[in-house]
Amino acid sequence: DLSCVPFVKHVHCPTLVIGAGLDAILPPTEAWRLHEALRCPKTFIYLRRATHIGLSHIDTWTEAAADWLAGRLRSAD
Repeated sequence: DLSCVPFVKHVHCPTLVIGAGLDAILPPTEAWRLHEALRCPKTFIYLRRATHIGLSHIDTWTEAAADWLAGRLRSAD
């Protein structure tokens, strides 16, 4: 079982979840399940045509992750 859902009760910091629609190793629905289970500030990015962990779309999600992190750091000031 690769699910992180049982452990999210310990997550309290803002969290970015990225899902890959064509992931053949982790079910694409697992990212959404993780996002829904989180009880902290959260953001969900779903890359419908991305393969395992978004490697086929790495430029897209790393830019989005950098923007998300920059936003979190600005709001922490």
